[in-house]
Amino acid sequence: MIKSFRFPQKRIYMDHASSTPVDERVRRKMDAHYRSYYANPSSLHKEGVRENELIQNARETIARSINAHSDELIFTSGGTESDNTAIKGLLNAVMDEKDNKKLHIVTTNIEHAAVQDTLAHMEREGAEVTYVPVKNNGIVDPSDIRDALQTNTTLVVVMYANNEIGTIQPIKEIAKVLRQYKKLNSSATPYLYVDASQAIQYIDINVEALGVDLLSFAASKIYGPKGIGALYKRRGVPLASIMHGGNQEFGLRPGTENTEGIIGFEESIRLNDKMKLSESTRLKKLQEYFLHELILRFDEVIINGDQRERLPNNINISFPGIESERLVLEFDAKGIAVSSKSACKSDESELSYVISALRENANIEEGSIRFSLGRSTTKKDVSRVLKILEHIIIKIHSWK
Repeated sequence: MIKSFRFPQKRIYMDHASSTPVDERVRRKMDAHYRSYYANPSSLHKEGVRENELIQNARETIARSINAHSDELIFTSGGTESDNTAIKGLLNAVMDEKDNKKLHIVTTNIEHAAVQDTLAHMEREGAEVTYVPVKNNGIVDPSDIRDALQTNTTLVVVMYANNEIGTIQPIKEIAKVLRQYKKLNSSATPYLYVDASQAIQYIDINVEALGVDLLSFAASKIYGPKGIGALYKRRGVPLASIMHGGNQEFGLRPGTENTEGIIGFEESIRLNDKMKLSESTRLKKLQEYFLHELILRFDEVIINGDQRERLPNNINISFPGIESERLVLEFDAKGIAVSSKSACKSDESELSYVISALRENANIEEGSIRFSLGRSTTKKDVSRVLKILEHIIIKIHSWK
């Protein structure tokens, strides 16, 4: 029999970039739906029609939040499915138009694992992928994206904000580069896909102003339920379904809709829009305090990623000669939940490929640790974490 963990003291959760707790107001909305609604949204009877109306109302609310039309929003199970649908779906849709020419994709070398693995699959299927390296601050230069474009480039994939180091990419500038390229070459391609899962909580997203063709985000990053996400597809952008079995979600995502998840998603978006500015401002102050104290207390600390163009809740650091896993486990034993890399890659022992991209000579003994703050994080929490970090570093050095 597996015994549950017992925590001797109040734990501090600093892994909000992996997942956020469900807001109580979101949970209440979902609970109310569970008690009163249960029909299949595709059914023709009144109960089914009522379910479908709830879904369409939520679609309108969420689409409005990013300045999109409601028929441009497709519900998915989350970020990974959205990544697969956007990349595979678009490439499959345009394959015939390219007269069997090899498709080319441009991306960066620090994309989320779900994007990297999907692109690796497409390479095995015959596509060509160019991985543009970011600068040592974790930000890609739009001119480097431009220089990587070829006559057969179909898709450019760049995440809005990195999940490990929090750096914010110049999406608007990249979109401008692509528009100029397409105009010069009288071409409809390349299309631009942006994973905005980390950005949605802190950055106002206007898909029209950004100039993106496809954009995704998920409820689990904004205090909503897991298992529900959305993919924005601009009108006119070709996209083929990568699943089969029904005509739901405009024929692009078959299967009975997750109505409860969609209801929770709508409420989490509504609350996020209301709290975004104030929470970003509050967390930015905590982040600045955290970074200031790190530099003050630790001579050897390395701060990974640009300190200006960065999400306000992200602190990612390294200590030369100290492995990431050791730090994560030491913190966990002290009641602090942190991470060393993307949760999707946490079971792999090698150094994070994102950190490797920032420094040529990085190795496993110069791993990284990520603190991602959230709505529950206080200055007292940050002070406690800093104190425990001092204790851990002294302890590790004393054993060497």
